[in-house]
Amino acid sequence: MATLRKYGNFFNGVWPLVKDLVKEEIPLQSKLVGWFCTYTPLEVIVAAGFQPFRIFGSSERIAEAGVYLPPNLCPYVRACLGEAFLGRFDGIAGVVLVHSCNAMGQLASAWRRYTNVPVIAEVHIPRDSDSKAMVYMLSQVRSLIRGLERAGGTVTVDSLLTAIRTSWAIRAGWNDLLAKQRRVPAFYSGAGLSRLGRSLQRAGPDQAKALLDLPRQTEYSDTTTRTGNNPRFILTGSVVSPGLLDLLDSVGADVVYDETCSCGRALFSVCKDVKHGVEGALLESAFPRIDPNCEGASELDTLIEYLASWYLNRIPCARMKPAGQRIRYLVSLAKEYSAQGVISSVVKFCDPYLYEQPLLRQALLKEGIPYLLIEHEYEVVPEGRLLTRLEAFIEKTWRPGRSAI
Repeated sequence: MATLRKYGNFFNGVWPLVKDLVKEEIPLQSKLVGWFCTYTPLEVIVAAGFQPFRIFGSSERIAEAGVYLPPNLCPYVRACLGEAFLGRFDGIAGVVLVHSCNAMGQLASAWRRYTNVPVIAEVHIPRDSDSKAMVYMLSQVRSLIRGLERAGGTVTVDSLLTAIRTSWAIRAGWNDLLAKQRRVPAFYSGAGLSRLGRSLQRAGPDQAKALLDLPRQTEYSDTTTRTGNNPRFILTGSVVSPGLLDLLDSVGADVVYDETCSCGRALFSVCKDVKHGVEGALLESAFPRIDPNCEGASELDTLIEYLASWYLNRIPCARMKPAGQRIRYLVSLAKEYSAQGVISSVVKFCDPYLYEQPLLRQALLKEGIPYLLIEHEYEVVPEGRLLTRLEAFIEKTWRPGRSAI
């Protein structure tokens, strides 16, 4: 129980007040539902009366997890199984496992066989977003609802509508923080903002709103120590360790947008009427039939259809088809945030993101946007070697006074 309250330590002095804010006890551990992948329909979990919290894994017993999973499998998946072996999730309601890649599928099998933590549901995500995929996704959301109801939850029209609106409010608050990153210099440090994003994924709705208010209350920024001459980068890729963000901060790099699975991809705004940026343009096409405020939605099936459509048509990760949409999005994101380069961080053996790299590199270099690939173990940042690479990349791509893209 104590371990699940320690996610405030992610901040480590970035916003000192946050430790006091998130150390409060979670009233009912039996109401916690763990999740791993950003394609998990979190609104359904909240609507059923549970509190979703992101499992980020731990390297403490990753070697033991390697006994039950192949050593050449995603280290994030092995870290998640290893964290379960620590007993940190004993007593929770269960977990929702999403089959979004081969590694996640293997985690599902190992989790059922080797842990005592219940599996509430397994959700299989299509790789396409056509009409057939939509029908299948609808069946998966309904399957999740049935699993949550077996675990003691209840999903109603009112509870699901409230959960969707709460989700929008949290994501809109995150979007407001990102808007300040378009400034030169960036308003927040990349490491600080990413830690906030990780904490939001483990907080309840009320706690999340308080976390989002905290930067405004404390007026925290690094503008007193950083200048407009700092190089600006987009960070993309699979899950990433906070240590990498700390390392980027230490060499004076401003990560103006963390688009990784660990942060930005879980939190970007769902609102169709976002006025600025490529996200708004792409999300506009994702809601052809349902009003973004769900006004007039009186049937549960309507809201389920909305969620299924959103999760299939959101900004895709590397496992979705077609790949071109995501590549164009990343190029546009770099331009939108006046970035001077894109850093792609990929954990070892993450096949979907490794397959993406040649296409991404080609598209970025065609636009004159510098690109760096970092492949590493999860939660293990080789500081010496990586520091040299980062410093060389910055020196090659940026000079004081050089304009951004």
